[in-house]
Amino acid sequence: MLLTTIMTSQIWAQEPPLLVVSVAQAQKRMVRQTLPLVGSVKPYTRSLIASEVSGLVKELRVEQGDRVEAGMTICKLRDTTRRMIYSEAEALLKQLEAELEELEAGTRKEEIEEARAAMEEAKAVYKKWEMELLRITRHREDGVASPKEYNDTITDHAAARERLAKTKASYELAVAGPRAEKIARARYAVEARKAVVALLKYNLDQTVICAPFAGYVTEKHAEVGEWLNVGGAVVELIDLDRVLVKVDVPESAISSVSVGDSVAVVVDALNKTWRGKVKHVIPQADEKARTFPIEIELDNRSYELKSGMFIRARMPAGPTTESVIVPRDAVIQRDNTYYVVMVGPAQAPLESEMAIPIPVGLGADVGDWIVVNSPAIQSGMKVAVKGHDRIYGPLPVKSLPGEVRAPVTIGATTKPAADKVGRNITTSNPAK
Repeated sequence: MLLTTIMTSQIWAQEPPLLVVSVAQAQKRMVRQTLPLVGSVKPYTRSLIASEVSGLVKELRVEQGDRVEAGMTICKLRDTTRRMIYSEAEALLKQLEAELEELEAGTRKEEIEEARAAMEEAKAVYKKWEMELLRITRHREDGVASPKEYNDTITDHAAARERLAKTKASYELAVAGPRAEKIARARYAVEARKAVVALLKYNLDQTVICAPFAGYVTEKHAEVGEWLNVGGAVVELIDLDRVLVKVDVPESAISSVSVGDSVAVVVDALNKTWRGKVKHVIPQADEKARTFPIEIELDNRSYELKSGMFIRARMPAGPTTESVIVPRDAVIQRDNTYYVVMVGPAQAPLESEMAIPIPVGLGADVGDWIVVNSPAIQSGMKVAVKGHDRIYGPLPVKSLPGEVRAPVTIGATTKPAADKVGRNITTSNPAK
C-alpha cells in the first residue's frame, strides 16, 4: 500500500508533456497596402416569383424561411377550365389531322371504280340516244315521225351527252385525287391548330409554379383562395449558395480595384473571415459621397452568411510598401481579434520554447501568406502555423518546422495573388 502511494505521488509530480507546434519564419516583402471598408451581405440572386397566367390559388406549398430546390413546386392554380379547353382543342386537332390524312391518301379505289362505272353507263345511254336520234331523223324526212317525237329525241340526246361529260369529269377527278392547294390548305389548318393546342398546353402547365433556382423564401405575396392576375407575385426567393458583399470604394482608390482581386471579408457576428473575389466594379459614383460601389463574391455553401449581415472588408489599394508577412495558417481569430502565436526561446533554466499569442492587424494577401501589422512580429521570428489554436497565453512548447508554401514575389506594380473564394482564416473558440 505504501509503495503504491509513493509511485502515485511520483506520477503526479511529473511535468505534463510539452505541446508540439509547427512553425515558420515571418518574412518581409514589398506588398500593396489595403483599405478598410464596411458593407452588407446581399443574395447572389433575388427574384419575385410571379405567375404567367391568371387564376385562383389552389395550393401554396411554402412558408417564409423555407428552402426550395430548383424545379420544386411552389404554388398551384385551379386548372379545371383550362384543362377542358385544352381537351376540346386537342380533339379538334385530331379531327383536322384525320381530314388531312384522308386528302393525302387520295381517292379510294372503290370510289374510282364507281366513277368509272357511272361513266360507262352514261356512254351506253348516250350511244342509245345517238341511234334513236338517227332513226327519228330518217322517219321525219319520210314524214312518219311527228315534230314532237323529233324534238323530244333531240332533248334526250343532249341530256345524255351532258351526263356523259359530267361522269367523265367525275372519273378523271377521282383518278387525279384532291388538288395540291386543298391539301396545302388542310396542312396549314393543322399547323395553326397545333400552335393553339401548344399555347393552351403551355398555359395549363403554368398553373403549376415552380422555383427557377434553389434558394430561400423570404416573403409570401399570395395565399390559398386568392386570385392572381397575369404577372402577379407569389413569393420572393433569394439564392444564398453564393452571396455578394457590397462595399463603397473612395474615388481615390477605385483605379486600384479590378475584377478578380482577392479580398478578405470579416463578419463580426460570426467571428469569422472569408476569402472572396471582386465580382463587379460598378463605374457609377455616388455624387454626394464620391464613392463607387463594388461587389465581392463569397462562397456560402455552408449557409452561415445571411442577407443583410454587416461586414468589414480589406480591399487591396494604395502604394506598395515593405511589410511583414506570415503564413495565413498562422492567423487565428478570437472575439473579432486576430492573433499570431510567436514562438521564442524560454528563460533559463527551462529547455523548452515559449509561445505567446500576439494581437495583430491584417493587411493584403501574398498568395498563401498575409501581411500582419504589429511591432512585436518582426521578419525572421518563428510563428506557429499548426497546433496553436489551444494557446491562450504564454505557454512552453516544443517547435518543429512546418510545411508552408513560399510567399509569391510582389513587385512594385503587381497586385496580390488571387486566393480561392470562400477560404476561411483559422478560427478558434475558447469554449471548445
